[in-house]
Amino acid sequence: LFSKIYPRFAKRFPGVRINIHEHYSRELVQAVDSGEVDFGLGTFSDLESGKFDYLQTSREEIVVVVPKLHRAAALAVQNEHELPVINIEQLIDSPFIMMSQGTTLRTISDSILRSLKLTPLIIYETANNQIVLNMVSEGFGIGFLPRAVAAKSNDVVCFSLTPSFYMHLGLIHKKGRPFSIEEEYFACLAMENDRKNPLYLPPDSE
Repeated sequence: LFSKIYPRFAKRFPGVRINIHEHYSRELVQAVDSGEVDFGLGTFSDLESGKFDYLQTSREEIVVVVPKLHRAAALAVQNEHELPVINIEQLIDSPFIMMSQGTTLRTISDSILRSLKLTPLIIYETANNQIVLNMVSEGFGIGFLPRAVAAKSNDVVCFSLTPSFYMHLGLIHKKGRPFSIEEEYFACLAMENDRKNPLYLPPDSE
């Protein structure tokens, strides 16, 4: 994302220097809280906080992916525009490939399972969602993924969950410090870029 929008940002604000610090979600929030960074650009599971303000650019559906040879794959009725829907209880006896603790996707995944009082068998954890996709494609288990990531493989079957769950994309900074003109422009560029992806939903969609 940064490489796509920075040239336009630099043209508008040539005197603004951006130093990049890479963190996973939990560490990103800590970096903003400590003042290590002025703001964070990333994914979030929740936009309600007493300590931070968010400028949401888009949101993305979280789906569950299963290998093509999984028994549940036969339940999928393919539709060009909508994914088949499944209850996660139908899959709980399958091994899970999960994202690592501290990532946004893991926070959402744990919330989904906890709300249903389900305890899955987790056989592998990784901080890379592409590894989750690869392992599911190879038949090692099932997993939760952002819909745009899941769409990269033809070797998995994707299901929407009911109710639906979403990951929020946007900017975060400490509450009480207004977003600067430069930060707002940066967010606008990010939002414009997100709209090019049909799997990203606008913040105000239902």
